[in-house]
Amino acid sequence: MSASPAPLWFRIDLVDDVILSAKASTSGDHETLDRIPATTLMGLVAAGVYADPALDPWPLVHGGAVRPTDAFPLAPDGTPAFPMPRCLHAAKGKTGEAANAVNLSVADKAGVADLQQMRQGFLTPAGGRVSVRTRALLKTALDRRTGKAADSQLFGYEAIRAGQSFVFALGFADSVSPELRSRIEALLVGMRRLGRSRRAEFGRVTISRYETPTIPIAPMANEEARIWLLTDLRLLDEAGFPRLRPEGADFGLPGARLVPDRSFVHVRRYAPFIARFNARDGERVSLGAGSVLTFTGAGPRTGGLVYAAGGLAAGWAYLDPPLLATGAATLSRPKIDAVVIGAEPPGLLGAWTSRRLARIDDPIKRQEWTRAFVTRMMKAYDSASAYAATENASAAPTRTQWAEVMNTAERAGDIAGFRKRFFEERTSPLQTDKAWGVATAPGATFASEFTAALAELEAKGAAAPLKILSAAAKDIAVKIGRRTTNAG
Repeated sequence: MSASPAPLWFRIDLVDDVILSAKASTSGDHETLDRIPATTLMGLVAAGVYADPALDPWPLVHGGAVRPTDAFPLAPDGTPAFPMPRCLHAAKGKTGEAANAVNLSVADKAGVADLQQMRQGFLTPAGGRVSVRTRALLKTALDRRTGKAADSQLFGYEAIRAGQSFVFALGFADSVSPELRSRIEALLVGMRRLGRSRRAEFGRVTISRYETPTIPIAPMANEEARIWLLTDLRLLDEAGFPRLRPEGADFGLPGARLVPDRSFVHVRRYAPFIARFNARDGERVSLGAGSVLTFTGAGPRTGGLVYAAGGLAAGWAYLDPPLLATGAATLSRPKIDAVVIGAEPPGLLGAWTSRRLARIDDPIKRQEWTRAFVTRMMKAYDSASAYAATENASAAPTRTQWAEVMNTAERAGDIAGFRKRFFEERTSPLQTDKAWGVATAPGATFASEFTAALAELEAKGAAAPLKILSAAAKDIAVKIGRRTTNAG
């Protein structure tokens, strides 16, 4: 492990879509990475260093004195989300939605059947799941003579969607002076371009300094240490050849021994492209990000973010993450995407486009808002039961009333039509059915709770509010029916 000054943290906000190819091949469907790799960020540093005659590029660019991490998606709570640790497993077919995972770097697999490794997405140190939004783009080259689409020149890209935010750390060797650190920081901050086709319509980002996030650190005295690789880790032996079996000394744990049975590793081979030389560098072999290494005989230590000596732009790891300390890991419900910067595109066309996009029905959001509606109304039933000392909670709306809500939502053409049928007309249920007037708390009734929940749904700008309302009403009817059956 390299003892060095605390890293600087930066935030990247995507102004345009960014294309970062996952593979160098030109055949087959194009795939993008779901993170901004450290090599891309190192390229920004290298471009500035080579352009400044006063700076020596060899120690800074090629000697590993400047050490960026990958840029990780920023979670809603302001912490970075790291690649999914490969030691976590869930029931087969449920890895994308599991709330509880089995940590096989601690737990024993015996007696646990049909587990599948969790590989997709990112995880915060607290267990929050974050996904990155991407989109597929279809393009065609133009014939310069005619200005029309050229024959047989159709191609596609997959890109990280604009509007998302990422964060990365930039570490330095002890030999880098504070003044030089400030100069390198200046090379990064501002409007920059990343990825492919950055001279056209893609790749604009803004980079700014970011407050150092809180990474849980706990002193550990037990003999077993776990290391979560946050970036690819490239290790070399004394002769300069790749070494795929890490040692405790690589992480500042002399004498610690690797436990292969409780380590989960995947290997990556790649040859980075160096634009300045218009050629690829030599092939590199590394342990992939998300790998989890378990060592025994580690002794007392302090966990946290560490840099393992091993090569250019590869080597950041998380020593003893509290999340992986036990055999079971509790994960939050999957997030839809990373933090999104909310500025509306300027101009009439941009505003019109934003409004159209807002009306596109997102099935994941629809499910989320349906659950929120159901949860709010079921809490009203619980509140009414607690209030039964003065009110007859058993007279609350039954599944029949909620079936009526569902049918009205399905027949109404829009939310205004639903309000008219269910709220305003003389024969509407809220005007005639006493069940909606049952109190849930002092000054509150089922009618007022329903009205507030509907208003909250409209305020969220849901693209299909009647679909959400119909699904929520059906779910509530089922839950109420089960309560009634159990009570009987």
